[in-house]
Amino acid sequence: MKKGLLFTLALIVIATCAFATDFTPTVMTISSSDKLVYQFDGSNLNVPVTVTGTPAAIWLVINTKDKASSISKVRNGYMGWHYVNKIDTTVFISDRYSKTPGSSTIVWDGKNDDGKLVEAGDYNFYLWAYDDKTARQMACSFIQIGFDWESQFTHIIEKGTDGKPLAKPMLFGTRPWYACQADNTKADYAYKAHGTVQKWTLGGDPYDASLIQTTRMSIFDDAVTDFSYGAPVLNPTNYNIFYIINQNFSQKVTTPMKWTFVSGGVATRDESWGGWDNITLEDHGCAIGN
Repeated sequence: MKKGLLFTLALIVIATCAFATDFTPTVMTISSSDKLVYQFDGSNLNVPVTVTGTPAAIWLVINTKDKASSISKVRNGYMGWHYVNKIDTTVFISDRYSKTPGSSTIVWDGKNDDGKLVEAGDYNFYLWAYDDKTARQMACSFIQIGFDWESQFTHIIEKGTDGKPLAKPMLFGTRPWYACQADNTKADYAYKAHGTVQKWTLGGDPYDASLIQTTRMSIFDDAVTDFSYGAPVLNPTNYNIFYIINQNFSQKVTTPMKWTFVSGGVATRDESWGGWDNITLEDHGCAIGN
């Protein structure tokens, strides 16, 4: 008796857009069967896929399922740049499929990325897609996503404090200190200033700066160039509260801080939370300055 293959489905949905004053993207959705059965006999498995909204570039990804305990120090990833240990991992990634809205199939021949037949068992399959055809629309011209050596400075908040998807996702973050040193004056508390945390709700006019909500951390008011920090993190049950790591270079100390977001004003710090005596910075001989 041949052992069947039980698939469970995961989908990525990425929004794309049409030109308008406000950010009003056309949502691309992809759907497929929750479970598929394969006999591991070298035949082709047709994976059904339905695309709505926009065209899609789609990849089929097949991962092991419930095999984490037996996976040990497996070299994995593009060009072998990382190792997988005690987690389920990918056995196959398809070539790129270009799909227009409608129903079609993606074919898997039962082989892994090395061209060998996959061992019979249960696997997860995953369809990853994005719209690669529709012209992009500006979502926000003021918030810097940023991806540099310090941290990811802006988070995309997709779920509310109740764990449910937000109708309009939020951009939440701050500016890297090195990206706004020219604006480090106490008079400039706009989104550009160092020490300012900002929120932007997607869906409004991307060029309307009045839609930015900002709050200022007071420790930066008198010694702006003496501090640096990474990305703020929201309290998962209260989006008016955020946490951030602050570093005092002169004293070579660092601490996490807890703040309450005050839109258009100065954030309120929880003085009972964190403290400068918690962590001492290591000195690697790096120069700090403009």
